[in-house]
Amino acid sequence: MRNITTGIIAFFFIISIQLYGQTPVNRYFEKVKSNAAIYTGEQESQYNFAFYDNHPYHKTSDFSTGEVYTNNNYYSNIELRLDLYKNNLCAKTPNGHIVIIEKDHVKEFSFNHSYFLHIPITNNWNLASGYYNRLYKGNELTLLLREECILNRPNDKVTSYFSFKKKYFLIMEGKAYPINKKSNIYKLFPSHKKEIKKYAKERALRWREHRDQYLTEVFALCEKLTYQTGKR
Repeated sequence: MRNITTGIIAFFFIISIQLYGQTPVNRYFEKVKSNAAIYTGEQESQYNFAFYDNHPYHKTSDFSTGEVYTNNNYYSNIELRLDLYKNNLCAKTPNGHIVIIEKDHVKEFSFNHSYFLHIPITNNWNLASGYYNRLYKGNELTLLLREECILNRPNDKVTSYFSFKKKYFLIMEGKAYPINKKSNIYKLFPSHKKEIKKYAKERALRWREHRDQYLTEVFALCEKLTYQTGKR
């Protein structure tokens, strides 16, 4: 009698799955759909923020919806955040796990109003490998930002903190030029030094306070002037 009852229960369980629902595994893959391949990396080792004064992520420690371009595919609606200290792009799966997207697979990605390129170890510009924020892209000029994150451990404090350093590079004519000061810009565009200074003054652009905006707008101007005059 017990065997008959068990068989009946099993029969109706199978029928109910087929008619009204799916297994947990099937439900998971239904959620991830075509994005499943992006979630195959190792799980992120998270920080215990009781021991840190701040976080090492780009803009925010929260996840933001973005998109990832790999060498072969495009993935949309991915929850992303970028760890600048470990230089890891992390994704949150639909079931809440946090995984590291394998660097070798990443070509470009965007989230939180920022667009990034993955520069591999071997590249034509002799840049250090890693993720670079693309601040500007024109027909001839591209401005890249590398944000370096350093962990500081003061001897007189229990907690540590992260500090950040920005490095800018202008890609022009197949070369990468470091932009550390305004004179680097004038050297690259000597014919337009006067116009650059005038534009920055009119726009109230400050090198120290608004460097991202300063460089983005100035190089857009340089590209326009170079196109109009035929000289740098």
